[in-house]
Amino acid sequence: MGQEKLYGYNGKIIRINLSKEKLTFEEVPRKWLDKYLGGRGLAARYYYEEISPYTSPLSPENKLIIMTGPLTGTSVWGSSKAHIVTKSPLTNIYTVSNAGGHFGAYIKKAGYDGIIIEGRASEPSYISIIDDEVKISNAEDLWGLKINEAHKVLLDKLGDNNGTAACIGPAGEKLSRIASVLVDFPGSRRGGSF
Repeated sequence: MGQEKLYGYNGKIIRINLSKEKLTFEEVPRKWLDKYLGGRGLAARYYYEEISPYTSPLSPENKLIIMTGPLTGTSVWGSSKAHIVTKSPLTNIYTVSNAGGHFGAYIKKAGYDGIIIEGRASEPSYISIIDDEVKISNAEDLWGLKINEAHKVLLDKLGDNNGTAACIGPAGEKLSRIASVLVDFPGSRRGGSF
């Protein structure tokens, strides 16, 4: 990232390829941090670079892009948002939603500005990020649970009832075009189904 100090950014993201069960840690291009305002702008730039207009929303080529902004994790009112971007299965176009709660702050606290999830897992899976440890684990025991149940079981399993989680429920498992991601249950994220 050069010698110049980054204010409000960690300068790196986690890329999680579920098909390959591979984690990579990438630097965010400095020019993007300077040019695109906050997590929403960064997420839009990654979308533009990585998701083709011809990508089918329910295919492994689509991506779930989660980004935070420079104020995420600070005490500034309303700044704890994480921006979730993907190609919507409902509308077949770009969609963005803002997730409140602590999700964005925890991503930032772990040392990242965002997460890009790509590919398709061969089995039900969850991703855990605890400090600097990132893992993809089997989620068979969560499969079929309602979102509030999955949220509780997941945090209990990880031993962190003060943690945060982004979960899908049976609609997402069945690839419903109107499914959604819930962050810090019972808060709902909307934006054309993702």
